[in-house]
Amino acid sequence: MAKWQNSTRYFAFLATGSFLMAVITFWGVFLEADLTGRIIVGIVWTLVSLGWLGQYFRAKKTGQP
Repeated sequence: MAKWQNSTRYFAFLATGSFLMAVITFWGVFLEADLTGRIIVGIVWTLVSLGWLGQYFRAKKTGQP
């Protein structure tokens, strides 16, 4: 896995933003009429947010500011 040298705030911001995109997608703001598309895009955004959350915890563990 890539080891990026960014701050924990940066990763927390990206994790929060992608999680909000997942919530907005599941609520149907985007792709209102396409339930299958909403589920697929929402799951993808959820996985992206989990990836950023993992980078956040890795940065926190190594003591990056």
